[in-house]
Amino acid sequence: MAQLSKNNRILAGVLEITLSAIWLIDSAYLFYDHTQHPNYLRIFILPDWLLIVRLLIGLIGIYSGIQIIRGKWTVLKGYMTFIIPWILSHLPVMF
Repeated sequence: MAQLSKNNRILAGVLEITLSAIWLIDSAYLFYDHTQHPNYLRIFILPDWLLIVRLLIGLIGIYSGIQIIRGKWTVLKGYMTFIIPWILSHLPVMF
């Protein structure tokens, strides 16, 4: 696979950090809302362990984005480190 230029690597890392930060903020809000307002009626109630896993996936994504920017990981490795756990975290919600 061809080596990406430094600008493209930085762009890919910033994109992953941005997506992971949005995921982290959304997961933190969901965790706060589920724990502070348990009496509200919701369509989907997620267990606490799944919300914590979602928080950890956001942190892992930010870490892998930083590693991509530093050049220690390839873009493919960094994105797969974020995407595979992200997909796996959706499986309990789907079934």
